[in-house]
Amino acid sequence: MSIGIRHRSVRPGISVVVGLLLVIAAKADAEPDHVSARQEVRSYALVKGTVFTDLGRSFPGVDIRLERADIEEKDRKKSRQEARSDRIGEFAFRVSPGPAKYELTFRAKNFEIERREVEVVADERVALTVLLHPEG
Repeated sequence: MSIGIRHRSVRPGISVVVGLLLVIAAKADAEPDHVSARQEVRSYALVKGTVFTDLGRSFPGVDIRLERADIEEKDRKKSRQEARSDRIGEFAFRVSPGPAKYELTFRAKNFEIERREVEVVADERVALTVLLHPEG
């Protein structure tokens, strides 16, 4: 017990700081390699946009399909993503950075099908504004 008292009287607070540094150093050494790999940021591109009716109102609930267009037909299904426009007509797809071409198909009941092709050059954002027209 006298060792602890003598240690405190020499420099109060130093032992706490040294102890914390040792704990931090031990934790850093103890972290597995997969933790640092998880922290590595993967780049991606974003294809996003908003769907409107022909009257200029936002269009929620539109079914949207995205497929890679610059690959063979048999491989397109593997690249397929599907989404639905949200309550304010917005949608977004996260895709691999380009170069790549994608085809988007927009479907809504009683509206004409709309198709758009977009090109992704790198890890970028590609924004679309889509207008759907009623059938007939």
